[in-house]
Amino acid sequence: MIHTSRPAANRRVEWLLRGVLALALLMSAALHGILWTVVGSSAVAPLFALNAVCGLAITAAVLSWRHRLPVWFAIDFGVATFASYVLATAQGVGRQYNQVWTAPEIAGMVTDVLCVGVGLLLLTRYPPVFGAPPRDERPASCDCARCAGTIAGGG
Repeated sequence: MIHTSRPAANRRVEWLLRGVLALALLMSAALHGILWTVVGSSAVAPLFALNAVCGLAITAAVLSWRHRLPVWFAIDFGVATFASYVLATAQGVGRQYNQVWTAPEIAGMVTDVLCVGVGLLLLTRYPPVFGAPPRDERPASCDCARCAGTIAGGG
């Protein structure tokens, strides 16, 4: 039996936010994959490929593992890609300076900000619930080992 100490409406909002976070991660991964093919044999091409693969892996983790670690990975992914874009724009990479307002760059900035904002919202408002629920929230018909206290030592 699966236990949660949250109302169903909160769980729906949490999964909606996880879906938005997953879409932002997928969009960022797709943009990095496209840029990887455009950049070609540049010195930073492997980094674009790495971001594309990591974005897909973090997306799968956010949707399949209800823990705070994938959400932290998504926040870190958004911060790292946004910071690297800002550095590439301000300092240049390989004596090339990015244009600031092209459509892929704006989409990349939006997805990075979404990853950070939605991730922080998930961590602060909807933290994962672990362990058995308090005694007053247990269903009367539950006879699982966690509710009976044989594993966790009571509750």
